[in-house]
Amino acid sequence: MIFSVLVGIANFAIYMATIDYMVAAYGCYASSATGGNGFARDFLAGMAALFAEPLFKNIHPHPTAMAGTVLACIALVVTIPVYIFYWYGPKIREHCKYAKKIEAERKQKEARRVQNYQVMPRSAQASVFRGTSGRDVEEGGVKMVGNNVVEREIENGTPRNSQ
Repeated sequence: MIFSVLVGIANFAIYMATIDYMVAAYGCYASSATGGNGFARDFLAGMAALFAEPLFKNIHPHPTAMAGTVLACIALVVTIPVYIFYWYGPKIREHCKYAKKIEAERKQKEARRVQNYQVMPRSAQASVFRGTSGRDVEEGGVKMVGNNVVEREIENGTPRNSQ
């Protein structure tokens, strides 16, 4: 029973990690990506229900041990793409037209945000960047939350990191 709980936790963690990755990588197209992921996961789970009983009954001489070994080998093989996406994810996303479009939109929004911040008078900058803890913006356009600087000041058209 304990190992069943651990397997359930691992499956949930893997599921959440893939969903988070797809949302971060595909932005506005994430619903299609997560829908495809959900369909594939449910389809494969349904297929596993069809072969699970024959797998555990028909492999000889030790059906449970052999079937467990086969499933462990399959699990090891399907783990490899996780590391491939981790190491080569940016190169893979360079070939995806949707990921390129999303990255271009993010850069454009960031440039607009910086440009809008630069043209605001200091009083408007202070009202825009009012801290969530109730503390006002420090002089010079730097937002403080607690003792941490969480927003940077703009000097000569370029952001300056205040941390």
